Formats: sequence, structure tokens, C-alpha cells
Amino acid sequence: MQTLARLVERDAWDEALTRAVALWRATRCAPLADLVDALAARCDASPPLAGHTAKKFQQQWLALADDPNVAAHLDVLLAGLTVKVPVAQGDIYSVSGVVARYAAWLRRLELLGELEHDPRTARALVDVLSRAPFSIGYDRANVERVYGPALELLVRIGDERSVEPLQSLPDTAHRSTLRGYYEQVIAEAVAAIGAAAAALAAADRAICDRLLARLAPPSTPSDDERELSAAVIENLDDLAAVGVYADALNERGDPRGELIALQLADERGEASAKQQKRIQTLIKAYESEWLGALTAVTHHRSYRRGFLDAAALAGSSSASDELWQSAPADARLGTVRTLVKGRGTEEHYERFIFSDAMSSLRSAEAHSRAMLDRIAAAPLGTRLEALRVRFAVSTSQLDALGALRELSVTVGASSIGKQMVTIAAREDGPRLERLAVHIRSGADDGAYTRAVNETIEKGWALAPAEGPFELVVDRACTLRRAAGAQRLDVDVEQGSLEILRMLVHGALPVARLDLRWLYAASDVSDELPEIADLLERIAPAELALERDMRAALPAKLAKQASLLP
Repeated sequence: MQTLARLVERDAWDEALTRAVALWRATRCAPLADLVDALAARCDASPPLAGHTAKKFQQQWLALADDPNVAAHLDVLLAGLTVKVPVAQGDIYSVSGVVARYAAWLRRLELLGELEHDPRTARALVDVLSRAPFSIGYDRANVERVYGPALELLVRIGDERSVEPLQSLPDTAHRSTLRGYYEQVIAEAVAAIGAAAAALAAADRAICDRLLARLAPPSTPSDDERELSAAVIENLDDLAAVGVYADALNERGDPRGELIALQLADERGEASAKQQKRIQTLIKAYESEWLGALTAVTHHRSYRRGFLDAAALAGSSSASDELWQSAPADARLGTVRTLVKGRGTEEHYERFIFSDAMSSLRSAEAHSRAMLDRIAAAPLGTRLEALRVRFAVSTSQLDALGALRELSVTVGASSIGKQMVTIAAREDGPRLERLAVHIRSGADDGAYTRAVNETIEKGWALAPAEGPFELVVDRACTLRRAAGAQRLDVDVEQGSLEILRMLVHGALPVARLDLRWLYAASDVSDELPEIADLLERIAPAELALERDMRAALPAKLAKQASLLP
């Protein structure tokens, strides 16, 4: 340890790292493993593998693993451990098929096992077992063939730090088959790793702690930082507090500070393409650490100002019953503004959206009228700004949602008129900025067209006099007005001349008109003169048509029209 200390004093990082790894192999203890990580961060980084195809990446990975100087490039090797793994033909529902399918992955593990043990390798393997990125069917034997070698190598390496994350795997595994496998093997693996570790002598531990203090800022947040973190989670719109918090995190090397700064810059339109890519890299690398068990019960996550902003629930088999019970109370949900049911059960979804932890929730969905009544009566109803339902809503329900700005409903064609009247009768709260009306299937063409036209006519009447507004009518038509603009973007995928007549009748200034439903001039030959007249009167700044339709229009219109893809 004295030799290692002298190397660190001279900033001889490569030699110090080699020495630290050798000392770690004698004890397999956590403090020395932390020291290895800290020294590795000080060494010059090797260039990453650059194979553009899975085959080329595999060749580069295998060549680097076989390099005599592989220890100097271990971080690059581990960063690419599960990247661009070639997947062969193979049935994931049979053992032989799985082995054939993931032969390239198993070869990487085999070569990794031939290298000298290193705590950085153990950390990478824990990450693989936590993410479980390979599809393995429903047979435990398949799980064992794909992930068993990684667990076996982890046990042989014996990094003491692996114990705690391994113990959490049965609760956070995203597949029931995977969870069953972990439940049967993790206890034995943890015991073996614990038996391999030895404590450092007191004098050596003191040197190790001193070196760690020198190499990295303290990683434990102060009381002031904890208070600031709680304040930021409670009000992520306080940009001053968010900026101060980012600075505090950056001072102690916490990567979330970098994410916050980058996403704030991105909001201002100042982030470069490289910085935008860095945002995704940070999220991919650290979100398991930032969110913990929440990664098991959610997917399709997005971040805002460095914190979880939107997510969908994962399937019920993605986590244990105990985790589904405890996750809704997780304080890290305090920044989530949008939660969708996704693959979750109705019971799980209700448990989340009515949780006191989700104090920032602004967008949700109701799967029944009873649930909507419950939302309207709960504190959530006073702050909900966006609602999605697959049934008609009542005036009393809408009036109870005083902050509602966006509404998405699904109704039958025969109920369109009544539903639009109900929405128009809403008295309390701000005017809607977005209304999406989806017409339930089953209506014949005539009824569907009438419903589309009625929704457009009555829906656009709900638009505020100023400000943004968007009306989405199934796949038939979207009318969109940006804030401060008086012109519209209109996309029409299917409909009738009534839509064009409505645009003329309402004297609505149209910036872009996309007429997907006019796909063949021969089908509307009798109506072509009126279509041409209406288009000239609408005079959109941009007109998109099918090729056949453009050829049938007057030269003036045809010249300004672009072709649809």
C-alpha cells in the first residue's frame, strides 16, 4: 500500500492502477475495488470500438480481448460487453436454439473469463444481470445458459461490492422466468462471494481511505444538498434552485449534475448534437442507479431537467408483488408529470396515480367512469391538465377537473354530437388547448364521415380566441394552430368535401393542407371542379397531394402542391 501511495503522489496513474488491481486480488474487498475505479478514471481513456456492424464490432471486441495488453483497454472492452452482439438464427424457446442464437455473447463471456480478475469486470457483469438484455423465452434452462455463465464468472471474481446488487435481483428482475432463476441461485452466489473477501489491515485501510479522499470528491450528499434535492423534486420549475442543485452535484462529481445542465441547455435550444447524444448516454449509464427499483416497474421513460418526467407501467410480471406494493410510494416519483398504464394492470395503475408521492402528476388516463369520478374527487383532479379516456365524459366530471387543458376521448359515431355539446358546456377552468376525438370502430362510411364533419365543426368552435389549439379527429383530420399564429396546419387523411367546405365557411387561414384522402382523381372526377374551387379559396401556403390528384388540378394549384410520400 505504501508503494501504491507513492505512485499516486507522483500521478503515475497507469502504474498505480496496475498495483491497486494486484492488491485487490489479494483481498477482493470493497475499499480497494473503489480505489481501482477511482484510479481507472484518472488514466487516459482508450478509443472506443468503432465497428459499424454487429459482425465487425464482434471481430474488434474479440481481437481486443486477445490483445497481450488487454489490461490497459479493459474499460473499453467492458463498455462494449453487450453492444452489437451478433444474434444468430435460433429458437429462444429451446436450449439448443438459445445457445446457437447467443453464441457470440457466450464467446465474449468465455474470453472475459480468461482474463485476470478485476473488480471493474464484476461491476459490468452485475449490470448485465440487472438489465438482462437478451430474450430467453420461458424456460429456466434457457435463462441458465445465457446468464448463468455471467453469474459464475462474477462468483469467481469475488468482488465484495457485488453482494448487495445481487441480493436485489430477485425483486427487480423484469421477467418472471428470470426472477425464478435468481431466487434459486443468488443466495449461494452471495455466500461464495462473501467467503472470498478478506478485510484490509487497519494501516492499509487508512492509506486506502486517504487515497480515495484525494482521488475523488466526497460522494455522499451533505444535509444542505439533501434539502435542496427535496425542494427541487417538489418544484422542478424553480430553475434557480435546479441550477444551484446541478452545481452542487457537479462539485462532487455526480453525473446527474451534468445531465441537469445539459437538459437545461437543450430546453434553451443551446445543446449541440454531441451534447444531445451525451444526454442519452448519461441516462442509459446511470438511470438504474438514479431510479433503483422503479426501472423494474416502468418503461418508456423520459427525463426533464435531470429527473424522471414521464413513464409507462411495465407488465405485472416485471417485478415481485412486494415491489409493486412499495414502488408507488417512492419519493423519486415526485417529478413525474405523465404516467400511462402501458402494460400494467388497472389495479397497479390506480395505486400509482393516487399515490401521495406523485405530487407533480399532470397527465393520466381513466379506464372507467368510476375511476374518473374518483380522480375528480381526489386532489389529483384539481391539478390534472391532460386526461385520456375511452368513453364519453359528463359535464360534472369535466367541471370537476378545473385545470384540464388537454382531453382525449373515444366515443361511438352516434354519440359524437352529444359529447361535443357536453365538452362545450364545461364552465370551469381554462379553455382546452388540445382536443382529440377518436371515433369507435363499427360505424359505416356514411356515419363515420358525418361524425368526422360534426366533430370538426363543433370542435373548432371550442378553440380559444388566441393561443395554441389542436383538434385531432381520429385519423381523419388534424387542425393545429401554434401560439401567436393565426394560420393553421391541416392534415386530412380521410374525410369528405365537407371538410374543405368547413374550412372555407369558417374562413380559417390555412398554412399547410395535407389531403391524403384524395388519393385518385378518377374516384372524385365528378367533384373535381368543386375541389379545385375550394382549394383556390382556401389558398393554403403549402398543399400536399397524391401524384394523380396534382395532375388533375389547375396549373396554379398543381405548381404549389408537393407530393405525399
